[in-house]
Amino acid sequence: MPIYVFSNASHTTGHLFQDYLINHDDVYFTGYDTTHPLQSELKLSIETFENNSSSVFDSCRLQILDDLNNLKNQLT
Repeated sequence: MPIYVFSNASHTTGHLFQDYLINHDDVYFTGYDTTHPLQSELKLSIETFENNSSSVFDSCRLQILDDLNNLKNQLT
């Protein structure tokens, strides 16, 4: 199971990615964990049906960025 490590990330980032990933059709399991409450490192695990976790991760990452840009445009 591939693990993606984020520096300077919190539960907000973990939950955001987990929420997008769990709604993806190819994702079997996803979860995240923080290494320690005083450290800002996050580990995100993804298990897919087709073993293409990097493309699923990139797809969700781009969707998050697109949604955030749409929100920004709506607020300005």
